[in-house]
Amino acid sequence: ILEGRKTGVVLSASRLRAMPVLGADAGVEAQSGEVVRMLGHQGAWTHVELADRRRGWIEGRRLQWLGVE
Repeated sequence: ILEGRKTGVVLSASRLRAMPVLGADAGVEAQSGEVVRMLGHQGAWTHVELADRRRGWIEGRRLQWLGVE
């Protein structure tokens, strides 16, 4: 997951959502410090995949990007 340019770190714990809206079902929690790979984005939301292949939407402000996008 560290390979590639779309790698980031979760800044603060947050539940991954099924859709890019606050009212969407909240799933598993991404922990602070977890590494993510960006799959896409929509507005203020980013679709990510965690190292264990969990996927979901998280607010972009909760992420810090490591590579150039």
